[in-house]
Amino acid sequence: MKKIFYGLLGLVLLVVAYVLMTPKKVSVETFKIERGPFQETFSSDGKVHTRDKKIVYAFANGSIDNLDITLGQLVNKGKVVGMLDWDKDRPIKIPIDGVISKIFRDSAGPVTRGEPLFEVSNLATLEVTADVLTPDVVRLSENGEARIQNWGGAEDLEAKIMQISRAGVVKTSALGVEEERTEVRMEFIKVPEELKIKFGDNYHVDVLFVVSREANALSVPLGALFKDRDQWAVYVFKDDKAKLRDVKISKRNDRFAMVTDGLYENDEVILFPGDKIHDGTKVKRTNVVR
Repeated sequence: MKKIFYGLLGLVLLVVAYVLMTPKKVSVETFKIERGPFQETFSSDGKVHTRDKKIVYAFANGSIDNLDITLGQLVNKGKVVGMLDWDKDRPIKIPIDGVISKIFRDSAGPVTRGEPLFEVSNLATLEVTADVLTPDVVRLSENGEARIQNWGGAEDLEAKIMQISRAGVVKTSALGVEEERTEVRMEFIKVPEELKIKFGDNYHVDVLFVVSREANALSVPLGALFKDRDQWAVYVFKDDKAKLRDVKISKRNDRFAMVTDGLYENDEVILFPGDKIHDGTKVKRTNVVR
């Protein structure tokens, strides 16, 4: 009986040791490689302006009452917003349809001839400017495509590149790094009424520049890519193992890179591989992202 007992005990210990020594599978999330449209893009900060602005000045020495205007107010050409007391009361009128974009004088009292009172911006001439890094700006061309994002509306707005400055200017970034940037000016394809209502001069927006398009490309998430021996690489999920594979990429955007070699349709790559993942590591797929 003792022999049987010790034999069973030894067998149990062997099983426990095997279980403890066998590496556990690492849980991973994968992405399935498929063909489809691909856009090469990059982003930059931008500002909304109007090309057509009119400043209303005091046309004579005199005095004014409080002007009937507020910042951001939509106004029509010819509207009387106040009176200037000169030889007699003379009306102060709005020169163009637009919005009150600046108020230089917000109180009643004496004024001198040529003193600025307020500014009106023509909403039909809205444009966007962006200071783009010079290594990026060489990828752009006039009449190129851009999308205006985070302007306050639900959908992106389409824009067209109208002018690219030929001069670079050195500016200091928020991190204190000197960068050479070039101004790019864009025009809206269509200005929605919602933007006109929310418009403010020098309002910040995000600009997504579309450099090129591919109709049928293989793309891989940036979160699957890493550098291995100065070469881009991924881990491919195959037979419940992570397989190291070198890849070549060309174009990219903020989420994906276009693959030119090393991956094939229906391959599954491991997303965000950590330090626990190596070539040959046993893995357990928990989710497939498409």
